Amino acid sequence: MPARFDLSVLSCRRSAKFALALATAIAVITLVTSTTRARWNKSDSATKQDDSARLEPVTKKEPAVVQDYPEKRFSVARITLSRKGFAPAEITRPQGPFILSIHNRTKIDDLTLSLAKAPGNKLREMNFRGRKLDWRSFITLPPGDYTLSVAGHPEWVCNIKIKGN
Repeated sequence: MPARFDLSVLSCRRSAKFALALATAIAVITLVTSTTRARWNKSDSATKQDDSARLEPVTKKEPAVVQDYPEKRFSVARITLSRKGFAPAEITRPQGPFILSIHNRTKIDDLTLSLAKAPGNKLREMNFRGRKLDWRSFITLPPGDYTLSVAGHPEWVCNIKIKGN
């Protein structure tokens, strides 16, 4: 005689396993959500306390001072190089250190720039290779006249004048 299985028992067991798995999943999701919220609220309140401890009221008489910055700030001389040449074509600066910032907008892959003390004393050479767009350097020049030029483009010249004190 062939064995017969009662399918209602199997379906009841499947339903019980499914219900147990569903209840476990809901419990895990609820636990993760509540833990995440608790951590979020805790870090948010800690941040607010840290900000209130760091910030001090600013009065109109005293400007706010940020301690992380150096006491002396340096000015930036921004020069843009395009297919029309340098802009500005001439700059005048007081004596002292500054940041020379050159922005290459020529779309030329290989450029060599030279900074020279007029007449012809080359001080520094800068290379723009592989479409490099910007070059910056901290420099201090003594009073005098200087020329920023591009190799192969004699019409692209920027005159830099450093005034004495």
